[in-house]
Amino acid sequence: MTALRGPGRSARRGAWAGLFLCCALAAVARAEETPAANAGGTLTVFAASSLQEAFRALGTRFTAAGGTAVRFSFAGSQELRAQLEQGAQADLFASADLRHAEALQKSGLAGAPRSFAFNTLVIAVPKGNPARVKSLDDLARLEHLVVGAPEFPVGAYTEALFARAEARTPGLAARLQKRISSREPNVRQVLAKVALGEADSGIVYRTDARALRDQVDAVELAPELAPRTEAVIATLAHAAHREAAEAFVAFLLSREGQAELAVQGFIPVAGP
Repeated sequence: MTALRGPGRSARRGAWAGLFLCCALAAVARAEETPAANAGGTLTVFAASSLQEAFRALGTRFTAAGGTAVRFSFAGSQELRAQLEQGAQADLFASADLRHAEALQKSGLAGAPRSFAFNTLVIAVPKGNPARVKSLDDLARLEHLVVGAPEFPVGAYTEALFARAEARTPGLAARLQKRISSREPNVRQVLAKVALGEADSGIVYRTDARALRDQVDAVELAPELAPRTEAVIATLAHAAHREAAEAFVAFLLSREGQAELAVQGFIPVAGP
């Protein structure tokens, strides 16, 4: 795609590519640690990559309001679930979809999950939208589409998006599948490839595109195509700070917590 490889682009990328990748992958590196239960009163929250900005802001507010200090570990929901199944210790698990939280509940590792916010998908394109993408159909003419792997929430939601597109336009899903150049383990790595010009486009959550709006543009999907995504949270069975965990969940669902989620671009849910 000439739009992605013009004179001067590699020079611009060279100036900030390393820094961006370090930031984009820092969350994964943190999640690869398997933290032991924290001493003292620090609450440990395993949370999906797509929740980074919102949860950092919420954690600051929660602690400032008299709550326990919060330590976050961010990665793909499936990665965090796997760590918990392998014995990692935490107090709360916040997932970008319901299935991973329900799997932990069924195995006795977590309590019942609660919805606390909704989201939706958009098309992320390099800043300035050089390929002039206007809709999902346009992705079938591009060379490099990046999506989430299907075992991760953003990838599963993308598969649902393609299924809806296929029902509307037979053959479109197959054309889109042919354009996929990589499947990433979390939404931030999808965004990194788009921002660095390694992909013409990517399917991401609206909130993540918003968080990196200085590096990517977001193209809205037709409302009838884009599935509404659901973020859920569950207290873990071996939580060392159960009261603090329940207080954090209550804060998420409070008027203040829901307002902060809305500021971050999420669609709030009704409080308890």
